[in-house]
Amino acid sequence: MVVDEGQVFRKVKLSSIEPGDYKYLRVSLSYQNYAIDLRAQGMDLTGTLASFIGFNTYIESFKIKDSTITVNDNKKQGYWSFETQYGTVTGQAPGTTVPNPISKTSPIPPGSCLVTGEFQEPLSITGDESKDQTVIISVSTNKSFEWKDPNDNGVYEPQKNDQVVDMGIRGLKGVVQ
Repeated sequence: MVVDEGQVFRKVKLSSIEPGDYKYLRVSLSYQNYAIDLRAQGMDLTGTLASFIGFNTYIESFKIKDSTITVNDNKKQGYWSFETQYGTVTGQAPGTTVPNPISKTSPIPPGSCLVTGEFQEPLSITGDESKDQTVIISVSTNKSFEWKDPNDNGVYEPQKNDQVVDMGIRGLKGVVQ
């Protein structure tokens, strides 16, 4: 399911959750879509990046911004497409970051799209709840799009052979309201 910022993407009955205090939450993510800056033909542009962070995703077709890409195939984690007003480019990142701050005690298999984050304050379930609780999940894509920058100018320049190396998630946190 694709959701925009601020949309509800899951409702769970509190009675279906084992009573206890939960310090961490885990979310399986498969897709992200956001704007990035780049330079091409001497112009500073903003484009839209669509990337798949799921382990092995069957993709029929997807819309980046205005363009639809038809794939009809399985794609590995890190498959991406990028769109500007001048066209689209598709590629495969060799790495995808999937945060797990408790990896020493709760390992996630390599290539997984399970992102782990910490609640700001633990989620406490007593089993006697009489009203709904809302959990706001914030996913960080800050500097999520990484590339080898041969001229070290901090600007993605695909025409100057800048190579995409990662496009994962940078963090996840939960806030209970």
